[in-house]
Amino acid sequence: MKIFWVQNRLLLFVSIFWTLLLTILVSPVYSADTVSSTKFKIVKIYDGDSMKVKGGGVDFVVRLIGIDAPESGGRKSSKVKPTSKISQLLGIKPKKSGNSGGGQPFNKESKKALISLIGKKDIYLKSYGTDRYNRVLAEIFTDDGTLVNLEMVKFGMAEVYRGATEKGFDVAPYKKAESEAKRAEKGIWSLGSDYKSPKEWRKNN
Repeated sequence: MKIFWVQNRLLLFVSIFWTLLLTILVSPVYSADTVSSTKFKIVKIYDGDSMKVKGGGVDFVVRLIGIDAPESGGRKSSKVKPTSKISQLLGIKPKKSGNSGGGQPFNKESKKALISLIGKKDIYLKSYGTDRYNRVLAEIFTDDGTLVNLEMVKFGMAEVYRGATEKGFDVAPYKKAESEAKRAEKGIWSLGSDYKSPKEWRKNN
């Protein structure tokens, strides 16, 4: 019994040590109130609202919060399995996964717009937890302070996400940008009555 108690205490100590170490290395830790000080590199851009990034010793998939880009289909590649290291790094808990599919007008243009906004720049994340696919929900900032998520809506390459918003996320600037893009008939809004939101598309495809 004594040996078992010692082992448990040792495991607890190691767990606390690594948590404190990661907090120091990645400070400030991702939250809805701060933008990460850690620089991330783009590994792969899947479509207009999801990508794989690496930084802080891990790589993971990011879902751009607040926006919904035209579906390109085959999102299996953008699922991630939660690991303790990612969870510790981001201070978040993973959720259960699901699936979706499709392929609609402007999906290629949307992806190209995201690529052009980021290019080979380092990015910073403002995280709001994870979605049901275990992707990190985040606003993405470039070195010059550009908020990539918002720019995608301004360009008409994505609409404002129509589902529930995460705690601490301010959707107001996104709705304003969407209204302006609609009036100017930019990107997806040039389709007029033929336009279907990604949310509606996923239900039927």
